Amino acid sequence: MPAPLPQTAADWLHEVLEHLEMAALAAAAEGLDSAPERSLWVTFMQRQALALACAARGLQDASEDPERLLVQLDAVDDLARLLRGAVPGRIGDVLSEGQLFLLLWLAVHVHARLLPVDHAKGLVQTCWKACTNAPDDGDAALRAVVTAEAEGDGADEDADQDEDEDDEPWPITVPSPREPSTWLGEITAAYARRGEAPSLPVCDGAAFVPDSGSLLEIATTLALANRGVCPPGEAVHELIDTIGAMEEDVRSQGPEWEAMQGIPALAFSMYYVWVHLAMGVADEDQAMLVMRECSSHLADFPESERQGSTRPQRRTRN
Repeated sequence: MPAPLPQTAADWLHEVLEHLEMAALAAAAEGLDSAPERSLWVTFMQRQALALACAARGLQDASEDPERLLVQLDAVDDLARLLRGAVPGRIGDVLSEGQLFLLLWLAVHVHARLLPVDHAKGLVQTCWKACTNAPDDGDAALRAVVTAEAEGDGADEDADQDEDEDDEPWPITVPSPREPSTWLGEITAAYARRGEAPSLPVCDGAAFVPDSGSLLEIATTLALANRGVCPPGEAVHELIDTIGAMEEDVRSQGPEWEAMQGIPALAFSMYYVWVHLAMGVADEDQAMLVMRECSSHLADFPESERQGSTRPQRRTRN
């Protein structure tokens, strides 16, 4: 029987630490607890987080299908990077074992659509400090989160209201497409508007205006608008930075990525789909099907004399 989802941050932390201990024991059995290449340990823990979460939640295990497993691991890695942005620091900073596993565990649940990405970010923020020394002092970590939750329950109403204001604008009011062909129609229609992309209303009453020379910002704005969301202005910048970081990662995966990103229509499609991955309303398997559909129907994309840059533009924020 699948285990029910935890109901509180303390329950989530307990589950993370419990499965981290299991994963760490498995890593030690493989001789990876003191491996000189930490990347080997990280890769192993990614696989452990996925396998253990699938077992706990009764999800299909893709371990016998190497291609599907690789797709899932890539999706979990991307989502873990997205969740990393919920707490201070840079993506490249060294994390504790507990913090890394927390990100991976929650990322698996977001990828499986069992956990909204905003809820996952909140759990990361609540459990982050408690995971600094985990699993060495798991009991103390658990107590810290319970204390934090209790303090949060007793916070003043203004603080609660501010938190609600951050959470409320993100609900999706327009469902995303289901079939790749429908995705293609929506993306080509959005691509046709790239030269006159409208500003995006944000919850503080202002608007986010995309850089007219950045396909990344234009695609992000149109994707959010098509889902009917009204996000906080700062969150739009964070989302763009996250997708820009994802792009930098894939640039190192081979010349085929560089070639694809050199085609504006495909670069736009990739950004558009990644926005939906970041919002948790599409998974990696669906994203691959959509990108295949876009790649095989390039003739359906309208041309324009002005082509926006595919490179992410870094703005100076006020």
